[in-house]
Amino acid sequence: MKPQTKTIMSRLIDAGYPRAEMANHETDLYVFATPIVYEVLDRYKQDTGISPVYSSFIDQVSGRTMLDIAWAYDPEWELKLGSNI
Repeated sequence: MKPQTKTIMSRLIDAGYPRAEMANHETDLYVFATPIVYEVLDRYKQDTGISPVYSSFIDQVSGRTMLDIAWAYDPEWELKLGSNI
């Protein structure tokens, strides 16, 4: 069993992705599709053996591609679980 690893959201912040550019719907994390994001997702899969589940869409305000990363918005999990993750 692998030791607990950092969440995708915390890895994105550590990698320099701006917290101000993150959004969510419930536990899904929305971020702009950038090389940093793809690197973090690839590294997460390498470290954990778990493939992150995500899809892309076009942000209607900016016209930029965003990723909807399922189950990756930490604050919602903290509310649901009643503890820090």
